[in-house]
Amino acid sequence: MITLHDSQVNLKVGDFGVAKVVTDSEYAGELRSYYMGTAQGTQLFMAPDVFDGCYTEKADVFSMGLVYAAMWSGQSLQWKQKRFLGVIMVINGEYLPIGKAMQENKLDKYTVANGSNKVPKNIKKLIERMTAKYHHERPSAAQVARVLESKQCIIL
Repeated sequence: MITLHDSQVNLKVGDFGVAKVVTDSEYAGELRSYYMGTAQGTQLFMAPDVFDGCYTEKADVFSMGLVYAAMWSGQSLQWKQKRFLGVIMVINGEYLPIGKAMQENKLDKYTVANGSNKVPKNIKKLIERMTAKYHHERPSAAQVARVLESKQCIIL
């Protein structure tokens, strides 16, 4: 979502697909206690666990990490006459989304590349944690927010 307020452009990225209200269980809204089973999303940004069909809210953290990687590096993809924000693997001439390459064991770790921009080390580290192959190795969305709000991750 892009908004303009007092001549300042604000960009907000939201809902990667797992947003849902959980009120009908003993867990009373603890999304971390649930696994989803329907693969939904844009393949370019999907986590490896989504391709497997059993994933948690940390699939959204992976997707958000790939969005950050593309935004920070300035990398884009050409499709017909249009350019799209995104990162992808090319393995033996085959184009694969990062999550799909991980799910097929063709990639163990995503490393943020400098595209048209030099990506700060602290941002690279955060993105690489967010895009860990296994969901239990990724930070939670709350942990990502704390890092982004902290002095250790000043991005201006």
